Amino acid sequence: MDRGKRRRSGLSENKTPEKKARYDIPVAESSKASTCEDEWKNGLKKKRRRRRTKGLREMVKNKDNLPEGCTNEKICRIARKYGSVVQVHLPKSATRPIPSVYGTIEMGRRPKSFAFVQFTDPDACQRMCTAFSVNTPGEGMKQRSQPLIPLLQRLLMQIRTLSRRRRRRTCAQNILLIRLKRQQAAIIKKERSATKRSHKISRAVERDKGYGNVEQENGKWWIKYSTAVSRKRQKRRLHEIGPHTIGTSVHNYFERLQVFTLARYRELREEYVALRRESNRHSKELAKQQQHFVEFRSKTRRQKLNENLGSYRERFWYTNKVEEE
Repeated sequence: MDRGKRRRSGLSENKTPEKKARYDIPVAESSKASTCEDEWKNGLKKKRRRRRTKGLREMVKNKDNLPEGCTNEKICRIARKYGSVVQVHLPKSATRPIPSVYGTIEMGRRPKSFAFVQFTDPDACQRMCTAFSVNTPGEGMKQRSQPLIPLLQRLLMQIRTLSRRRRRRTCAQNILLIRLKRQQAAIIKKERSATKRSHKISRAVERDKGYGNVEQENGKWWIKYSTAVSRKRQKRRLHEIGPHTIGTSVHNYFERLQVFTLARYRELREEYVALRRESNRHSKELAKQQQHFVEFRSKTRRQKLNENLGSYRERFWYTNKVEEE
């Protein structure tokens, strides 16, 4: 059986070039990298890599007014709707020392009400800012805002007009009808939440005055809870399974979220720091004036007390001088 001619292992001109090592970088390629710089220190050559910060401010967003008990996983759920997320930073408060029978106990840290999210694309940041622009009032937004009653009436007329068509509606009209219903539901929900909030504030004093739902039995106080409250608490406990779990929908959970760009956040922070310093200075001046007034009152009171004591001694104390022997 003829297996053909064997290949000679000698030197040949058409021999393939040797493979490069895996981590060998040619001089031409290393010189093209603009983020590396060579340094000489103590006779040793080191490479210092510069951090790329171009476009980083456009890809970082500040989220404020977070709901209670918010975690990194929950923030990622709402952020992934608008683009790919690089990282989420949720600051936490310091530990709280609490005295107890066994000594001082360091309680755990609690998450704060703001966070920072970094996206891979600036367009994702812009989309998220546009989606939550309702919760971030700007200058003159109150004057530009439309009254709700004419807006609801117009929405209701459009919804009724499209609902009458039924089977004659096109796909575009069906999508428009869904959007109009969502806008109407959002406005109604916002008004209901505002009404509930005002009702809670108005009922706070009445609730403190009367304790009609409190009964005493065998020397103990019992509070009657309605079945709706107990069901709501039971449902809330069942849904709380893990840090990423949200009882309601993600949109309803973050309905009051405020989103700012990093540049806007820094401007607001500088403005807040300036106002805080001015407020502290004003409060210190008021404290000094109040302290001066208190000292003046105490001084006059002391003088009046000494005068009263002197008159009392003159009227009721009859002291005779003791003759010395």
